[in-house]
Amino acid sequence: MKFSLSFLLFMPAFLIGQIMFDNPNYTISAIQNGPEYVRSNVTFTLGQSAYVGLGYTPWTSPTNNKHFYKYNPSNDSWSFSVAVFPGIANMYASAFTLNDKAYVVGGSVSTSSVASSELWAYSNLSNSWTKKADFPGSPRYGAVSFVIGDFAYYGLGSSTTGAKNDFYKYDPITNAWTQISSLGTVGRLWANSFVIGNKAYVVDELIDGPFSIASQVWEYNPDFDSWTQKKDFTSLTQASTLRRGAVAFSNWGRGFYGLGAYESYTERCDLYEYDPVKDKWTTLFMHFAPNSTFDILVNEGAYFVFDNCAYFGLGRQYGSYEDTKMYQMCNGNPTHMNQITSFKKESVISPNPSNGLVTISSPSKLISYEVFEMNGSLIKKSKINSNYTIDLTFLKEGIYLLYLEFESHAIEIQKISILK
Repeated sequence: MKFSLSFLLFMPAFLIGQIMFDNPNYTISAIQNGPEYVRSNVTFTLGQSAYVGLGYTPWTSPTNNKHFYKYNPSNDSWSFSVAVFPGIANMYASAFTLNDKAYVVGGSVSTSSVASSELWAYSNLSNSWTKKADFPGSPRYGAVSFVIGDFAYYGLGSSTTGAKNDFYKYDPITNAWTQISSLGTVGRLWANSFVIGNKAYVVDELIDGPFSIASQVWEYNPDFDSWTQKKDFTSLTQASTLRRGAVAFSNWGRGFYGLGAYESYTERCDLYEYDPVKDKWTTLFMHFAPNSTFDILVNEGAYFVFDNCAYFGLGRQYGSYEDTKMYQMCNGNPTHMNQITSFKKESVISPNPSNGLVTISSPSKLISYEVFEMNGSLIKKSKINSNYTIDLTFLKEGIYLLYLEFESHAIEIQKISILK
């Protein structure tokens, strides 16, 4: 059971399933719902809490927010005790944390209005905001920021004169901005970033001239103030590669990118891992069946990292529908016990390979199954009989994915080979 702060009702946990190929230690869990339907927000971590705020609330009286909510990962709870943001109520702003302060910069009331160049610093000790030096470049929204060492970096985005490719470095000690090398020769909007070691990685979403959804990956080295293009973000199909409103974070020496939506807010339920040493992308999970109980959909939502876990959720889902669901992804055991997905292979499918008639042996009680193509397309969904036998003789020869749902609501994914 989960407690939804937005409706003050007890809500049941949602079932999540995913395909995990390379790392069997990752788990994804449903955690406490977010406090409000909100998208296009900013997120930062400070001390032992995460903060989610600003953005756009579409329901009741559609408006931009000036408030922030605080999430405590130690007890999986949200609170409303954060000071109201004194700047412009906007969306598509950027945020970063340096030393003992969090900073919010840029944003716009709407994509058709003048953007902001204001920079505000937040102290969790005094629960107060302080105005800092305005960003010296063109006011913008949909920009990207990251932190390496003692400096923050902010750039790209769009202003009244179009998308930008410039970048600036911010020094919190001197409260001063310095322009650095630009990224490429064209403007870029709504990009994402993550930092691994002393290098930052920026993944494109929209490229100017004219606007087109892209998948380029660029590495920034602060020692040489240089940008190097890396291997493009790629996945199994072109439609699932190009996206906007994605999540991006780094942990465990890897970068992660995915979810979001493609073109007309067609949400994608997939996540990919980037290895900076091999310059290689690997599929972690993917699932494209719409409205399935196994979908994790996060578009223009919130995401942040604490210790051994990453968190993501909120945002836009299924086009115009905004949601409050939040998820936790851990390497190893989850810190909260609403665990939805485990990748322990405790069931045995026999025979495998098979002509389509299979029996499942499992120490846990099974209640249903789903069969998928390797590209994530749902083929069949059904309750399982008391003998744990499944008839898949209608399938052509090939490799398929079998989702097994247990009475405990855990999900197990197995590959099955059909030979005729």
